[in-house]
Amino acid sequence: MRKYGVEIGLSIVVAPMVMGRQRDLERSDVPRDPPCHIYIVTQAPRVSIRPDDVTIEDGVISGRARRQLESDYEYFDFQMSYQLSNGVKELSWISEYPYEDFSLTDSDSGEVLVSGSVSILVLQLNADPSWRVQDVLYVGQAFGSSGERQAFDRLRKHDTLQRIYSEQRPDREIWLSLCAITDVATLSTMHPTDPGSVTDEEDKDHALRVYQRVIQNEHFNGHEGVALAEAGLIRYFQPKYNKIFRDNFPDPKHVSLSECLDLELNTIVIELHGINIQTSYKSPTVEAGELHFPQYPLFEAEGRTSLFDFWNEFNGHASKGDPDRA
Repeated sequence: MRKYGVEIGLSIVVAPMVMGRQRDLERSDVPRDPPCHIYIVTQAPRVSIRPDDVTIEDGVISGRARRQLESDYEYFDFQMSYQLSNGVKELSWISEYPYEDFSLTDSDSGEVLVSGSVSILVLQLNADPSWRVQDVLYVGQAFGSSGERQAFDRLRKHDTLQRIYSEQRPDREIWLSLCAITDVATLSTMHPTDPGSVTDEEDKDHALRVYQRVIQNEHFNGHEGVALAEAGLIRYFQPKYNKIFRDNFPDPKHVSLSECLDLELNTIVIELHGINIQTSYKSPTVEAGELHFPQYPLFEAEGRTSLFDFWNEFNGHASKGDPDRA
């Protein structure tokens, strides 16, 4: 059944702003705007390039990267062009065991011109989607009383992260994705032959109340939205090292849901967009993908149909579109 002629859901977009190993992030300027209050701890096969597998000549760097899969390796051959400047005559590729980091230096002076993670370099060069997959191990959030605390502040001293490091497989490397909420919107659907169980005036009042709270006052752009996004991603990916929210989100007892229930929002959608950092996320329960859209109906126990069931029924099947988004 439907209660309102216009059933409304909430969409929260979570976008990783940067991904790296902890040591990389310690040395870099971690983005602060938009604030990254959500973090995803993942693992991926170790990627390395041995110096003996690199050739530099005639403006081209050629090499072979390798990805460790247990005791075996998978290989990727690459080429990239370069131009010398500022008096540099020749380049050298410098890397020390286990060859997971590299530097390009001036062969004469030894000056470091470029340095970084081999994994990130290969990510830019390799189109094979399987090399872009990260396995989700843990999802968390850091906010503080007024949003002053961000994800990387929390990760510097994090017991669970230290446990993950201690239990890390030798063929895997731990990565951190720092994520921001980049959009909060409403999703709506209406059914021309099923106006709902309330009056037209109640229907309009409900839509106005949702608009004022969600869009006009940006209520879910702060701590409430962060808490919902964290819980929704945990429930979706079922990460190994999370305990809370794995099996019981959404639950009316959760404080983060109180505003959603008060507004009688039909469904919550958490959108994870890994496409901007060219990364796919997966877990034992979720297939790898750059985009994920977990959906959580809030009133199924009361017999109200979810927003997307209304839409799919009206259109015949899911591939015909999405509810209107505002």
